[in-house]
Amino acid sequence: MTSSAITQDRMELAMDELASTDEKVAELKTNVKRAEYLLKRKEAHAFVSSQGTVKDREAASRLDADVVAAYDAHTDAMEEYERLEAKRKTWELVIDTWRTVEASRRRG
Repeated sequence: MTSSAITQDRMELAMDELASTDEKVAELKTNVKRAEYLLKRKEAHAFVSSQGTVKDREAASRLDADVVAAYDAHTDAMEEYERLEAKRKTWELVIDTWRTVEASRRRG
């Protein structure tokens, strides 16, 4: 992306996108924390429900179907959050680049 591709319209669109995703990014971050908490609970439940040595119980808890599903849910939540965060960083970069170009134009 070159600086000449960053128009005021594009910068304004980036600002709109940032503003419109504030609540969504907060929701997604909360979903990640919630999924992480639920994963830990399911791991603990599977561990205490298992029999054998500590190593056996740890292995059994990692293979437990509920734990695997919770792990997948946690990973999915992280992916969704990270995708939106990456977009938001791009929009921030567009805004910062536009500001820099505009400041240079005013000086030059």
